[in-house]
Amino acid sequence: MNGFESRGSRADYLAREALTAQLQVLQTGLPLTAWAVFQHKGGDWHALAVSGEVGNTDLGLLAQTVLDSGSADDNDAELFEFRPANTGELDLLGQPAGASKIFRAMLTPCGGHSRGALLGWVHGGAQMPTPDTRIVTPALASMVGIMHLHAELITTERLVLETRHENLLDPLTGTLNRSGWDQYLQQIEAALKGRDEDAMIAVLDVDYLKAVNERDGRAAGDEMLRRAAQTIHAVLRRRDCVARLGADEFAILLQDIGSSEADALSARLTTALKAVDISVSIGLAMKSDAGSLKKAFAMADSSMYANKRKRHGTPVIRSETDIAHDEPAA
Repeated sequence: MNGFESRGSRADYLAREALTAQLQVLQTGLPLTAWAVFQHKGGDWHALAVSGEVGNTDLGLLAQTVLDSGSADDNDAELFEFRPANTGELDLLGQPAGASKIFRAMLTPCGGHSRGALLGWVHGGAQMPTPDTRIVTPALASMVGIMHLHAELITTERLVLETRHENLLDPLTGTLNRSGWDQYLQQIEAALKGRDEDAMIAVLDVDYLKAVNERDGRAAGDEMLRRAAQTIHAVLRRRDCVARLGADEFAILLQDIGSSEADALSARLTTALKAVDISVSIGLAMKSDAGSLKKAFAMADSSMYANKRKRHGTPVIRSETDIAHDEPAA
């Protein structure tokens, strides 16, 4: 796992609030049963804001029927149309023949790539409302402006998320960096709170990286680290998280796993890495044993260094304070 998913669009929320206010203004100039503002994305029409009595109307299907097969297009000279609903539209609205009218206006900004539209409908008999253009026309202009700002905000939001995502990744291996790891650990710690689900953390130290850099050059050492990251990913499940914490140190977080699987995982990782000419020292710790993911991380790191000293006689003693300040080499 390389990053984080967005938990919602601030741009959509702001657009919905502004559009809903304009729908209330429109209602004073043309009182209808219901209004809905749509945005076209992913090949479908999606409702951004709704006002009035929608009932059981399938808004997506109604938008597709009215907007994709209507008589007007985005370049029509007419600002809007207000006409009797046809047979197919009446079926979608659940109304008998001649009992409904449809309001339709395109809200696509001039020169914009984002398509927007407004639909309204009214049920009634002989007395149908008449649009008051003194209210309807400026309200539609305001809604076009809102749709333009919404498109700009979506673009900005996407760029911010991409930048934030890049700042959480190690550029050499494509895994999370230390900042990304810390944030992800906090996120999963909160998600697992109160749940009967264990997790395991493994810390791996790549052996002989310094020797490879000195003997064969930095490029060879970088390639060794990329190969290690790719191999680790290949062994793990898609949902598991991998991070590069220091020059030669990786960490792994595995959710929904039992302690009986820990040794088997360690063996699989060691075997897979050995097959690509990489040896590692590994330390493992279970959340259930440590009490928290943060403590399990510290335990796994200490276990890894104990393993390394045992295998290589490395006289290095690590503390939780030490690992908190590690950063990958550039």
